[in-house]
Amino acid sequence: MSNSTVEPCVPQDADISWVLISTVLVLGMMPGLGFFEAGLLRSKNTISIIIQIFSGATVVSSMWVILGYSLTFGPDADGRGFIGSGLRGLFINLDYDHCFGNTVIPEALYALFQMMFATITPLLMTGAYAERLAYRPFLIFTVLWEFFVYYPIAHWIWAPDGWLNKMGAQDFAGGIVIHTTAGVSALVAALMLGRRSDFHKHHGEAPYSSLPLTAIGATMLWTGWFGFNGGSALMAGQGAIHAVMNSQVAAAVGGSCFLFYHMWRTGKASLLACINGTIAGLAGVTPASGYITAPAAMVLAVLLAISAHGSIFILKHKLKIDDALDVSSVHGVPGLVGAIYIGFAGSSQIGGADGVVYGGDGKLLGVQCLACLVTAAWSVVFTYGIFKFISLFYKLRVDEAGEQHGLDAHLHAEPIGNADTHDSMAHSHGGHVTGHGHGHGHGTAATRSSHGARSRANSIKTRTYSVGGAMLNASVALHLRQDGSVVVVGEGDVDGVDVDADPREEEDDTVLATIDEEERLIQ
Repeated sequence: MSNSTVEPCVPQDADISWVLISTVLVLGMMPGLGFFEAGLLRSKNTISIIIQIFSGATVVSSMWVILGYSLTFGPDADGRGFIGSGLRGLFINLDYDHCFGNTVIPEALYALFQMMFATITPLLMTGAYAERLAYRPFLIFTVLWEFFVYYPIAHWIWAPDGWLNKMGAQDFAGGIVIHTTAGVSALVAALMLGRRSDFHKHHGEAPYSSLPLTAIGATMLWTGWFGFNGGSALMAGQGAIHAVMNSQVAAAVGGSCFLFYHMWRTGKASLLACINGTIAGLAGVTPASGYITAPAAMVLAVLLAISAHGSIFILKHKLKIDDALDVSSVHGVPGLVGAIYIGFAGSSQIGGADGVVYGGDGKLLGVQCLACLVTAAWSVVFTYGIFKFISLFYKLRVDEAGEQHGLDAHLHAEPIGNADTHDSMAHSHGGHVTGHGHGHGHGTAATRSSHGARSRANSIKTRTYSVGGAMLNASVALHLRQDGSVVVVGEGDVDGVDVDADPREEEDDTVLATIDEEERLIQ
């Protein structure tokens, strides 16, 4: 690709339509990412993760218009293929009518399509530092990371003047530029921020709030990935067909591998395992989707499943690194594996150059390894440097009290909950208030407003209980909501029960906190 029209060329409506549709599909991946991650986190951190993604999308998209596109795809600034100039700042002089470089779409559409890639890349990292990174450091980090990591690396590999591009590095849709940079940076972020306070209690797997919500988000990601990879062909043709075909094959095989392995190991089918395997397959095939055959994509998917699962085991369960949602393992490692795999299985009959399997001399494999190594090293250095810089002015993590209370209320004053009805009932004057529920911290038996009572539980099993002066003659187990209301959950003396107990491990009759004084509840 080049940054000026090389020859008279009128874009075709079919090609424009396909890339426009692909652009919208990739945009839809961002709310999908928010739903995906929110469902895997505790409900008290739902708003915090969604606002990071939603606000991040607005800020990073604005940056792309102002200067990002120009730095990434503008004419080379120094003649060395390191970074673009500012001549396309504010989308000045973008051509809407003629073909852009050696593509068959206008430059304006190309800039819009690439905006989606630039925007979603830093948002992938939110899953690594979820439930503990303060919002202002997040926003500053995202802005600086775009300037110092994404723009230069995207220029190196995708801009026609980029030095790795000139060497022959291949990355069809972002395995190096997107998944490797985000995955490696996510690992650095997790190491620098440290573990969540209850990491060991849950063996790194915090209680999730809604797997159905995660499944909805994963479906949006899966669907959007066809625009992500298929749209990178930049035309409606065989290249797009290969990319979409390989994406579906890798997603299906990767999800199947995770599913069957979990069934073999535990005897039970796991929705979460199937989802993770599918995402790993999609992430790993991204760099190779336009360069390999469908059988090669199947082989790649098996390798991706093995490497991603092995990475989760080593990083989280052996090294105890708290990458909350395994971004480094499900995105970073597959991105690296898929990029290097091009050097083995790339086929010039599909696109690009031949890998070793198809008679290549090994040069492509060497260039792919070099591109991955340089990208990973650059990402490590600048992610570390950016976080250290921010720490000079802001505390990176929320304090322990804020983490326990939940980032939704602590940072954004927008906690979610389903307590409205119960809270209004709680203001009745001494009457019986009865409710029914069996949930993970949300079902209630009865509530009354009480700011003096304190509970150490955030996830509970509940049972029916009636509130009345004559009935409160024993120790009463309570759950303190974020809004200060108290949920009555049963009777008993259970001092010493862990905070944030995993509801998946509780018995039906578990009671998580006690208050012995009846008067404290009634006041």
